[in-house]
Amino acid sequence: VRRDTVKIPSTLEVDVEDVTEAAQHIHFARPLLLSEVLGMEAALPAQAEILEGPSGPAVFESAWVPRLRRGQRLQLHGHSHAWRVLASAPSSGRHFLLSSTYQGRFRQRPRQFKGVQELVAGLRPGRPLRVVVTQDCEGQGEDVPPLCMGDRLEARGLQGNGPGTRLLCHRHGGEEEEGEGEELLLPLGLGGGFVEEACDSKKYGLAELLEQQPLPCEVRVVAPDPGLERDALGALPALRLEARLDQPFLVGSFCEEPEEGFEIPPRWLDLSLQLSEGPVHAPAPCTRRSRVEELTEAFYYRLLAQLPGSPAPPPPRPPKPAQAGTGPGGRHPSAHRPPVPGPLPMSACPAPPLLPLPALPQPSTPSQYGRRRPPRDAGCALSSFPGIDSNSTEHDYETVDDNVQKTIRKMQAIFPF
Repeated sequence: VRRDTVKIPSTLEVDVEDVTEAAQHIHFARPLLLSEVLGMEAALPAQAEILEGPSGPAVFESAWVPRLRRGQRLQLHGHSHAWRVLASAPSSGRHFLLSSTYQGRFRQRPRQFKGVQELVAGLRPGRPLRVVVTQDCEGQGEDVPPLCMGDRLEARGLQGNGPGTRLLCHRHGGEEEEGEGEELLLPLGLGGGFVEEACDSKKYGLAELLEQQPLPCEVRVVAPDPGLERDALGALPALRLEARLDQPFLVGSFCEEPEEGFEIPPRWLDLSLQLSEGPVHAPAPCTRRSRVEELTEAFYYRLLAQLPGSPAPPPPRPPKPAQAGTGPGGRHPSAHRPPVPGPLPMSACPAPPLLPLPALPQPSTPSQYGRRRPPRDAGCALSSFPGIDSNSTEHDYETVDDNVQKTIRKMQAIFPF
């Protein structure tokens, strides 16, 4: 559908007929993009007909998105005032967009750290970080004592500069020795496992949680949204809230289902439509289905890359199939590759099958295959060669001429038996 004005050059010879009187009932409408309707607040609410569905990669995994196709009639009710939170489930690899109207309850989940470097990244100004060691870690000489599973540490800050930078921690004693402990200086390259000591069992709403906890943070849904028939977040063991988004959304519904609404982001899911005259269902429909929207993996990483100050990690690549001759990590061990064998010498090549000729044994070296009995139809006289006993008069052999004997010797020199 053309959205621009068609210009006909004056040099083009065409026949023009005036049909103004006969076409009074025809209404000419200019196609609009949904992103353009976003700025036309005075025209909403209104009915619209989709001329072209959204192009580009899919955004949501919702059931209402495939229905946005050519010919579908919509009701556009107005702007949505809800903000969103980008979230992901580390255990399943799924990604979600949570609306601020989500009515579920969250509980803070203890953070887990793999190594001292992650402990440093988890430090927040003015807030102590208390962790419990979950994996034994060997010490490094007298300066770094070993860490045992169950040790309670309090990370306080960094000391030093450059390669000698260390994390200052206080290791608490046992329950009887609550006030005692020791100071530790842990190198940043030290491994191990740590889990945060979390004593907060309070349940938070989404808005209250963002006021108490800076993003990103890990939480768990302890009370699903009662307004949803099936809350996908309630079955997840952990949820990582990554960033808050203030993207504009439009509230819409299908004309055949005016009570069930959805919220569509025009800048992510743009489509071509034309506004039409017709009554719009009032009041605005309920948009429960848009409280939790599951994102496609491709759009999640594209969205993550657009966030300010948030480097987007690359999508996980599938593991490469193991190939013959490859070392760990798929690298070809060229340094240890055996040399390619060269061409075999003529003497090492297996001899092709010969004509049924007799084998001539050497007088000094016996054959490695033992004594062979000559075939009955061999055309040579064995009695003419030295070392062959010709006492048997059972067979009558013919004498081989000199040319045949020369040929036999040449073949023996080339193809030894």
